[in-house]
Amino acid sequence: MKYTFVINNHLTDNRLKTEHGLCIYLEANNVKILLDTGSSPETLSYNAQILGINLASIDYVFLSHGHRDHTGGLEAVINKNHSVKIIASKRLKNTHFYSERNNQLRDISTPIDLNQLHNQMIWIEDGEEKTINNFIKIFGNSSNIFPKPKANKNLKTKLPDSTEILVDSFEHELIFSVTTDDATLIFTGCCHNGILNILKSANEKGIKNITHIVGGFHLLDPRDGQTFESDDELLKIATFLQKNYPQTKIETCHCTGENAMKFFQQKH
Repeated sequence: MKYTFVINNHLTDNRLKTEHGLCIYLEANNVKILLDTGSSPETLSYNAQILGINLASIDYVFLSHGHRDHTGGLEAVINKNHSVKIIASKRLKNTHFYSERNNQLRDISTPIDLNQLHNQMIWIEDGEEKTINNFIKIFGNSSNIFPKPKANKNLKTKLPDSTEILVDSFEHELIFSVTTDDATLIFTGCCHNGILNILKSANEKGIKNITHIVGGFHLLDPRDGQTFESDDELLKIATFLQKNYPQTKIETCHCTGENAMKFFQQKH
């Protein structure tokens, strides 16, 4: 199993374009997967070409949730690959998503109507666990015993056939796991349900001996006069991961603030 960051807020490869978004290329057992697609088709196309990734050969695109910074590059794949399968929560159908900053709502919905992709879609129902190629598992969060990221309060949704805008509960966020002979990886997307809840959900699905945890943790630095997790709260998360996943490689990125990363680096 190998994976490569294609799009991230911060990339160490100076050849690549950066944007607020996340896309990871994963290859395991000869299956080629994109974990999310970043914010724009232009950046995905450019970075994939630089990295030698042929978008026409991708087998699956996994969409962790419905926000544009994870779904916005999808057009680059489907324009070149009419057989690619796209995995997403059925809750994304006709649902709109918004970010609220300074009392202004900004639409961050998936820019493509997934309903139009017909046979390319693999929809995940509420409570469903989907197994693909015998080594990939897709499922939703089932744990709410740990706190969820405080920045979720700024993220809203409008459900189908409704005009009411609500704080998002993130029931549409999915978890991706892949297990090969030598590794087990959990991709967290943005971790809106909280990294500890996501790992508890994975454990409840029988996923043990996790070797890699990769993705954003949505633990933001202070901004716009708002503060989120305190240093003490970040330390508790980092300490829990150190204690319970001491041998696991944790590669957090994208929506994980620099302050949170500092704690994870100290503890892991």
